[in-house]
Amino acid sequence: MQNRSHIKDLIQSLKDNNLSEKDFGLLYAYFKDVSNKDIIEEELCESLFEEFDGMMQTDNESQHELDVVFNRIQNTKARNETTLQPLKRKDLGFSFLLKIAALLVAVLAISLIFYNVIKPSKETYVVESKDISPGSNIAYLSVDGEKDIVLDNSEDGIITKSNGISYLSGGMVTELGDVMTDTELHVKQLTLHVPKRGKYKVELPDGTKVWLNSDSKLKYPSHFSSKGRQVHLEGEAYFEVTKSAEAPFVVEANGQRIKVLGTRFNVQAYADDAEVVTSLLEGKVEVSSIAESTKIILSPGDQSEYNLQTGFMNKRSFDHKDGIGWVQGYFVLKGQKLDNVMRQISRWYAVDIQYNSTASMELKLGGVISHDNSLQKVLDAIEAIGPVKFKIQGNKVIVY
Repeated sequence: MQNRSHIKDLIQSLKDNNLSEKDFGLLYAYFKDVSNKDIIEEELCESLFEEFDGMMQTDNESQHELDVVFNRIQNTKARNETTLQPLKRKDLGFSFLLKIAALLVAVLAISLIFYNVIKPSKETYVVESKDISPGSNIAYLSVDGEKDIVLDNSEDGIITKSNGISYLSGGMVTELGDVMTDTELHVKQLTLHVPKRGKYKVELPDGTKVWLNSDSKLKYPSHFSSKGRQVHLEGEAYFEVTKSAEAPFVVEANGQRIKVLGTRFNVQAYADDAEVVTSLLEGKVEVSSIAESTKIILSPGDQSEYNLQTGFMNKRSFDHKDGIGWVQGYFVLKGQKLDNVMRQISRWYAVDIQYNSTASMELKLGGVISHDNSLQKVLDAIEAIGPVKFKIQGNKVIVY
């Protein structure tokens, strides 16, 4: 329906000799799409009939306006074997009007091809793809590896309790039914999966709150041991850990172990990133490599980087406002290379990234951009910051 309305407006502008080069290019793109063929023919016929219907005022007026209409068609510079002549009212039979409408379709096609192929232009306007909307609350939950439960996207997150899992608003997601035997509690193994274009929040059995970013997974038990609390992360998450001196909280993420007692921190551990980055906002954490004995103690404002290729780990300071920008709904571009930012965009909008020049990958950016913007608006904002251009083609972004 939206295409039909736009096509109708473009055809009206064509009739009025008021079609810009950009709109001419858009009409050509619609015309190339075979799915629009019927819409274009119908709108041309309707437009032509309306034109003729308005001409039946007086003989002189109708003759004059018919001449104007067909002069406009001739002015499209189309090459056609048929020479168009001014018509008389007596020629306006219904079947003849259909022939004229069909001819107008053919003339339009030829004129548009002439415009695109022959006419020189500084810029070619072609509709590559529709804009892509931002991500939202999307997540799936599996219990003991069974079939995923699709979580409600109108909810912000879930709470894990002894009797089951519910939404933050109170509605039940699923019952768990942990079984207590004579010797131990048989707990369920839970996996919260947030795909690309998604985000979600979960409150763990101990009250710890976790925000999961796009393309991330968190594996955790339905009940923590009194001696320790351990979860496994793939992707990125922000943690606000409930304090417990007796039961340290441990996050395992892509070859790294983060051990805390009670704190706020962010872990970025995507498989396609070169490093695992842990950013501490509050408290104190111990970051170590699972494969080696290297350990680093982080204080608030510290950030550790663990290189997945070399196994080297180092510590540096960071701005805590930048460390959890994604939790607050922003892309933080400050000091980021374009390559890093484009990976974030790829996850949030579920698009592939193609570089036509590797030099642009090293471009450093600045500023912040809201997650609520469409993909095109985000790319436009980045173009305004640095010397880089983008094109959306289907589900792919090409970087120039």
